[in-house]
Amino acid sequence: MFINQNKKYFFYIIQKYLIILGVFFVFYSNQIKAQIIINRDSSYQHYREETDYWNEQGKEYFENDDSNWRKALQAHEKAYQVAALIDYSKGKVTALRQKAMLESRFDNRYRAEKYFLEEIKLRRKINNLEELAITNYNVGLFYANVQGDYELSIGYLLQSFSINQKIFEDSTSKMKKDYEAIIKSGLHLEEIARIKTFQDKYLALYFVAEQNFFEAAQLCVDWANKYIQSKDYENAFYFIKKAEVFAEKLPINHQYKEYFEEHKKDIELKYINERNTIYRTKLLAYGLVVMVVGIGLASFYFSWRVILLRSKK
Repeated sequence: MFINQNKKYFFYIIQKYLIILGVFFVFYSNQIKAQIIINRDSSYQHYREETDYWNEQGKEYFENDDSNWRKALQAHEKAYQVAALIDYSKGKVTALRQKAMLESRFDNRYRAEKYFLEEIKLRRKINNLEELAITNYNVGLFYANVQGDYELSIGYLLQSFSINQKIFEDSTSKMKKDYEAIIKSGLHLEEIARIKTFQDKYLALYFVAEQNFFEAAQLCVDWANKYIQSKDYENAFYFIKKAEVFAEKLPINHQYKEYFEEHKKDIELKYINERNTIYRTKLLAYGLVVMVVGIGLASFYFSWRVILLRSKK
């Protein structure tokens, strides 16, 4: 009996100490976890600050002297490597953008394209729409001005436009560069008429609204000539007529009337020459068809006569 009581007392003491030990362990482990988190956050903060430092250094190197572009590139590469250690997305996309811009400026187009496309993937994951629009715009300009690929260029520029239209729907001034980039790139497309809507809107927002009719008229003349090069005479006439309308609104329009009349006559002359060329080509084609058919019929007739004569013999 006495032995059983001692055992119970002994197990009670052990249980009590285990509970105390467990509480102490939980408390101590939480302290350790907290310290680990503090150390980790401190380490992350250090890496973030180092990344931002190298990105800033890269910008400064280039802004102070553009001959230091290689040094700037190395700084941004260092920033990217440090950011990659903790997957610091903001630091990585900043470094990628700067590297792409530097490489494209100094005609290292393949590396520039690689960095641009890598940046745009990360931007989509981060989902900062304003920055994504800037990246699309930069990539669009790269394909237009460096690669000369206007189909790809217009695709990225339209994505930038679509995003900015939602963000800056009440601010026409912030949309101007998007219109200009789309029109500039679009004028190199085989089917220029794809950007006609943007041309009309651009005129209305930035020239008609400001009553800058002379520059609007000049733009229309330039565009009309582009449409002529594409043999789209309908839209060439459309813009030359717009140019005349704008010219009529000028207070001293008599000074410019002949200027626009000359361009209109030039377009009409080119249109007439093109139409005559097409007409002559079609006439020649029809003539050749008639000649071939005539020769065929004549051959058939004479062959049939020969067969007929032989059958009579």
